[in-house]
Amino acid sequence: MSNLQSLVSAALDYRITWCEHHRAEPYRCDWRVDPCLVIIYTPDNPYRLFVQNQGEIRCVEARDGQALLVPAGTLHRFDAPSCDIRGINIQFSLFGSIDALSFYRVPTLATGADAHALKHSIEQLVAVIGRRSSFNTSDNETSQKKLDIGAIAQERQLAFSLLSQLIGLSAPLPLGRQRILLIQKLRPALHLIEQQLHTKLTIEQLAQECSLSTHRFSTVFKQTLGDSPHQFIIKRRLTQAMSLLANNTTSVTKIAEQLGFHDQPHFTKLFKKHSGLSPVVYRQDIQRRVMEGHKK
Repeated sequence: MSNLQSLVSAALDYRITWCEHHRAEPYRCDWRVDPCLVIIYTPDNPYRLFVQNQGEIRCVEARDGQALLVPAGTLHRFDAPSCDIRGINIQFSLFGSIDALSFYRVPTLATGADAHALKHSIEQLVAVIGRRSSFNTSDNETSQKKLDIGAIAQERQLAFSLLSQLIGLSAPLPLGRQRILLIQKLRPALHLIEQQLHTKLTIEQLAQECSLSTHRFSTVFKQTLGDSPHQFIIKRRLTQAMSLLANNTTSVTKIAEQLGFHDQPHFTKLFKKHSGLSPVVYRQDIQRRVMEGHKK
């Protein structure tokens, strides 16, 4: 294994925030941005995805065994009648904060054998996750569950198998190797950001971690990650907020405080601008989907 392959292998991780196989009620959501890849497979009625990019709106429809794919960070909304679905929200990351699929052009529609393979992977993950854990369980309930190392290993195998399928469907973006090497150069700063996400970090601190001048650091950071360090930190805080809203009952005020926002109104304004939904509505939407699945 080459040094670059070893680097990526050690840095690759995933997180599942929603995974279901059930009969869904009619569903229409407002425009939103999710921090993870969303996959929806439907074997029967049409499921419509609307994607907005640079002011242009595009509609993609899946039906009769097709699958919709929404890459992380995409402004989108869904519109669907009652139908059977297999769905998953999954985030594949490198170095803790980089979307592993950002190195590829992920299609918004999968058909035929490709869609069937995605459906099968989701069904397998639902079965394994159901054995090991359930969403929105309390810490006390989780601690009392019997540790199942076999299920954990099987889940990881299935999750990375799904990633392999997705990469097989996608076209690699140019300069991917160079970008990974630059991310490695920025890794000390990225680690510091993750460790002190709630604190105010200066460009000087971050540049020093990477042994770069502030000008060189800012240039490389922007070219590699597409955002300034300040923008990147705000987005990471908002992504962490999405995870907290989806997986525990901590108040919005407390989450804003934990992540270093000035106050709740400031946090709410930034969250809605980033995701398309207020923190309260975002949490309600996640909980509604989870409860709908548990009723089946």
